[in-house]
Amino acid sequence: MHTKSQRIFRGIRVATLGSLCVVASFALGIHTAGDIAPIASLQADGPAREGDMNDDSTVNIQDVIEILEIVRGNTQTTAHHLRVDPNTDGQLTIDDAIHLLQTLAAL
Repeated sequence: MHTKSQRIFRGIRVATLGSLCVVASFALGIHTAGDIAPIASLQADGPAREGDMNDDSTVNIQDVIEILEIVRGNTQTTAHHLRVDPNTDGQLTIDDAIHLLQTLAAL
């Protein structure tokens, strides 16, 4: 079982990562989810690690930033991006960045 201090630390990590996502979103100019058009699915093949957007064999905050760059339109979506879609819905949106942050916070 986790001690009380471990649970508090985990909560702080989740809050910090969540805050980072919100700040990064606004810094990139994302003001509402309604302004974001979903990206159509591409045919993708081969095994890949869910959430590893930059294909460096690890999932970290850089992958969240990559998602936000795609959502904002600063980076083109590739078949690889869709193959590692964090919430596996075939679209890359702000929800994927939040999902990935929650996954990272749970580690």
